[in-house]
Amino acid sequence: MRSLVQRGIFAAACAVSALGCSTKSDSNGAAASAATKPPIVIGATAPLTGDQKDLGVLVQNALRVAEASLNSVGGILGRPVSVVIKDDGSDAAIASSVADHFFKPENAIVGLVGPSTTSGTLAIQDRFHAAQKPVITPLALSPELSTIQAAGDRYLFRTEPSAALQARAAALFLTRDVTTARADGTIGKGCKSVAIVHYNDDSGTGRPVAAEFKRVIKPLGGAVVLELEVDPNQKTFDTETARVVASSADCQAVLMLAAPGAQYMRSFKAAAASNSSRDWSKFATLGAITFFQKGFIANARKNPADDTERGAAEGVYGTAIDPEPDNPEYAGFKNIYDTYYPLSSNPRIVPPPAAVFDAVVLMALAVQRAGSDSDGPTIRDSILAVSRGGAIGASAKRFGPAALSDAIATLTRGEEIDYQGASGACDLDERGDVTADHVIWHIENNQFVTLKKIKASEIAQ
Repeated sequence: MRSLVQRGIFAAACAVSALGCSTKSDSNGAAASAATKPPIVIGATAPLTGDQKDLGVLVQNALRVAEASLNSVGGILGRPVSVVIKDDGSDAAIASSVADHFFKPENAIVGLVGPSTTSGTLAIQDRFHAAQKPVITPLALSPELSTIQAAGDRYLFRTEPSAALQARAAALFLTRDVTTARADGTIGKGCKSVAIVHYNDDSGTGRPVAAEFKRVIKPLGGAVVLELEVDPNQKTFDTETARVVASSADCQAVLMLAAPGAQYMRSFKAAAASNSSRDWSKFATLGAITFFQKGFIANARKNPADDTERGAAEGVYGTAIDPEPDNPEYAGFKNIYDTYYPLSSNPRIVPPPAAVFDAVVLMALAVQRAGSDSDGPTIRDSILAVSRGGAIGASAKRFGPAALSDAIATLTRGEEIDYQGASGACDLDERGDVTADHVIWHIENNQFVTLKKIKASEIAQ
């Protein structure tokens, strides 16, 4: 892998960098020198099995691209970077077992990129905090994580925004823009009476997100007229879908993971088929960001392998972090990613690779700034510093994914940098959170179609 990166990724980075690069010989020389020294070890998890396994390969690919990009420019502190990936199974118990592995002296790490779920993050965060080892999660989205550690003494950060922003984007879209078949039999724009179905936990598809949705929809003139909680391990949803169909709701918001969400939609379409009170083909369903993957569309079909079938996912709306930000940093990342994992057959990188890449790079640049791979408090402070150019409001030279060599050189000189991520600005706030633009998507003919973008400034609070 490393030889492939040295041949290709550095050239791709220079091609898209507006900030300049070192020469190829300098880069290869630094990489060769670093390779003879003990590595800087970053732990990472990916959901290679479990409910989010459709994302697992994307996460793993992004971790490897980040590792390769850093090593192609000489690594960190003149040493190679090694990203050790473990499967967290989208499961809190497995995430805890992974933490056990990384806390063994022979498996010591600088910090952790992961876990892939809120439950897994909640299960391990206090242990990493006590050990003063940073955790940067690119996938755990619950608002609960924003307050689980105190501002000013955080070791927990994330490179993908809290699901609270998705709740606000969903409320704006449903109340203002969506066209739906209402309970009174009419079809019109704007849904003010919402049924919400969510998990009975504190995850990014659970109670905290539902609470935020209910809070923000009220001043928009909307109300939740039916709220149903389901268990994350639940497999059938006939009772819940029957209640939604019988309710006075004019639309529904469904917060679940992709596979059970697909089963819910199949059950809902079956329940609606036996009710003639309205045109259910025009009843609006808005799904969580977890639905924004091909597995949701496939599993909502009777035959998941039949690409010609228009299944129960057809017509579903949803929110997501903007998968293709219109900025040079994302363009640089995409070119680098394409060098390692060609995109010719699928030119769009859906979340979360950009946020995963950014998490590894932030951790690595923080180690470079700290001048140490063992000083946890200084590395923690440096994560905040490189994400926003030093102190909040400070001005520092900006570097994106295509200019890592220059970013490392600048830190080596003792100067501050402001890392501009592939997924967005990556400006971590006092709660360890970032903001980003969001999109509203719609499933049409088995494809995700972007309907509109919602600026971070509209939904950030």
